[in-house]
Amino acid sequence: MPTLIRRFYANILPAIGRMERIIIDAKDPSGKTNKTRIKQLYQVIKKTYDQYHLQSPLKIDPALLGDNTNKFLFNTGKSSFLFGLKKDEKYLVWKFNSQRLVNEITIDHKFYETHPEFRLSKVTSSFTRLLHYIAKTTYSISRNYHEFKINLNKKITDPEKLHNVYELSEEHLQIVNVILQPTNAEGRLAKYFIDNYLDKALNLKLPNIKASFTDDQTIYASGFRLFDLTVSEDANNNGQLRVYQQKTTPEQILASVANKMRTILLSSTSLNPSPLGNFDLNWVKNNIVNFLEIPTKLQEVLDLENRKRNQLIKSKVKIDTRLTGKNLMISGQTFSQALATLLRDENHLEPTELQLERILNKYPARLIANRVSNGLDPDAPFLCEAERQDADSKISNTHFNFERKIRPLSAIINFLQLNQKNSTNNAFIIYTNAIIRIDELNWLKEAIEILNIPFPDDLFKVISSQNRQEIDDVKETWGKGKFQIMLTNKQALGRGTNLQYLLIKTIIKNIAMILQLLINALST
Repeated sequence: MPTLIRRFYANILPAIGRMERIIIDAKDPSGKTNKTRIKQLYQVIKKTYDQYHLQSPLKIDPALLGDNTNKFLFNTGKSSFLFGLKKDEKYLVWKFNSQRLVNEITIDHKFYETHPEFRLSKVTSSFTRLLHYIAKTTYSISRNYHEFKINLNKKITDPEKLHNVYELSEEHLQIVNVILQPTNAEGRLAKYFIDNYLDKALNLKLPNIKASFTDDQTIYASGFRLFDLTVSEDANNNGQLRVYQQKTTPEQILASVANKMRTILLSSTSLNPSPLGNFDLNWVKNNIVNFLEIPTKLQEVLDLENRKRNQLIKSKVKIDTRLTGKNLMISGQTFSQALATLLRDENHLEPTELQLERILNKYPARLIANRVSNGLDPDAPFLCEAERQDADSKISNTHFNFERKIRPLSAIINFLQLNQKNSTNNAFIIYTNAIIRIDELNWLKEAIEILNIPFPDDLFKVISSQNRQEIDDVKETWGKGKFQIMLTNKQALGRGTNLQYLLIKTIIKNIAMILQLLINALST
């Protein structure tokens, strides 16, 4: 979002020299030329640009992100309230550091109260309003140009001298392109800007009584925005504030369709009122003229049939899903005790105090609040989830990160144990929602080594969105019967990814031989 504002700020005045004379000379009904309008627009952009020091790079407080590289915040409808924050994180501010000459997105309770205009929710709203204003003004400039050509053509008698008149939307796109000067890789930048920031009248007419008196500003009618705070993977680790806008919601589409034709809705979660995670049937019902519900008795029959079908599916699939590390929810433990109990309960290991101390001392400093180089103190109290609610955010993140890292450690050990029992158990995947960094990989290997558990040199293969083509290499390793764990995330391994792999002939022969021995044993 700030990047787009910087682009307009830097390019809008030079664009005057790139535009055709007829564009900048076109006038609005008051007699003001487009050239004057563009200069006035520049001053409006400059005011926001200077207020928030957009000439300076952006940094995001590591304490806010924890071990992640980004954080998502929801802004629903026309509200300025941000969802997705913990108790103390709601005091997010956009703060200029005059010594480092950078903008910082950080948590500062006092600054939040004394400078409300720099609350992150206010800043993002200010940026959004400015981009809407730019879209509206450039559209007005395009309309002046469009109508100016039409009026000129009325006075021209020679057909060869007529000005080309295109659709207003195309001419608006042309002018925004002249201003933004997108590269080949940014070919759709102008269209993206117009689609997201040019206000258009909603086609949906709300028939309920309330809508007759007020505009519907709920998330369903107004859509929502998703803010993404991201640390760039560049040399300076600068931050970025991206915004994703969803103006049309499924509820809005359904209400619009249902008011025009017969529509049948089947949904198992429609009665759940959660606006971000489920479908809100109540809003749809209030905005449809004719709505017919299934009778209660028929609904009971359908529910019974659904329960029978679901039970059949469960008994057929036979998948056992459970949460590892139940002891991590128990209060009153030290870091050493929490790790020891996890390894005992989940992996049937009895680590010594020295082993536990060595593992914790090698824990990545990046994941600790004060970034100490000698890792975690084994005797320090470990805060379970319930105890973190009122803790300082940096301290809370340390304990949260620790819990998130030792669960995969336990899973990896379990994979190795399964492989030791049966070498055909060689293909495993650990799926995370955060990028796994090199210091974490090194710590996992060191911990396994300290516990005297043998493992191959190529224990891990990290698959990210940048090297998805290497999935075939992992499948080839599995096909040879070699043990390897794929570490990946949702960006790299989405739905529909083919993880089937071919077994080499020797492996197939071994499996066939084992099956034959089993058959012989059963027959005797």
